[in-house]
Amino acid sequence: MPPSSWVVVAVVTLLFVGLGIWSVARHVARRKAMLESLAGLGFRPCPEENESLEATIARIEDRSGSTYTVKDARRRRGDPPVYFFVKWRRSTGDDLAVPEDELLFPVLRRTGAGVVLTLKPSALAHGRATRLIQTIAKSRIGESSTDLALLELPPRLRESNVLAALGPAGSKLEDLVPAAVLAVVKDFGDAGVLQVRFRDTWCAVSGIGMRIPFQVEALLLRIRPLLQAIEPLAPLQPALARVSS
Repeated sequence: MPPSSWVVVAVVTLLFVGLGIWSVARHVARRKAMLESLAGLGFRPCPEENESLEATIARIEDRSGSTYTVKDARRRRGDPPVYFFVKWRRSTGDDLAVPEDELLFPVLRRTGAGVVLTLKPSALAHGRATRLIQTIAKSRIGESSTDLALLELPPRLRESNVLAALGPAGSKLEDLVPAAVLAVVKDFGDAGVLQVRFRDTWCAVSGIGMRIPFQVEALLLRIRPLLQAIEPLAPLQPALARVSS
């Protein structure tokens, strides 16, 4: 290989290395800024709750063959409890764990049945991309949980930011999640959310990834009405959680 070619290879290699270092540095800076923002929102580290959070996540997701690890767990001061953490999911046969930013909080529902909503941001118009997301969501029904099936969306949600809903076979989404709760969570995609999961007394909200930042402050503002509805019952939450588990 002529010397000029070696120079080109070296320059390209340095560029890729530089981009990799820049990407890692950017990710670290974003993570640091998010943790500082969480502190300002009243979240405090709660490593002593990691084990119970992992058990709660496993119950909510109900995925056969998956294990969960919680990192950077933080709990907001006061009641009802609101948690932020990074969830690492590892499936049987996979070498790589999948990390997701997640917010966990209680909601009032008439049932403890599992529900999974797949969302899009408002900026993404219905079309080829959303149909692809819907196809992927449908193809992963078996991975989502052992007791969920694809549900028909009610007419008022068919052109909304809700792309797909999973729940017990034969159920209606409106019977599983109150209209007031659906009205709040259906636009979570604008705050960097891809999926919303309900089970028992909990709602778990998962981020899309670093390309669309997970906006905890915006989510807290959106869920305030749901938390206010449950505040009088906050002292009962541990008992409610035990009953519904």
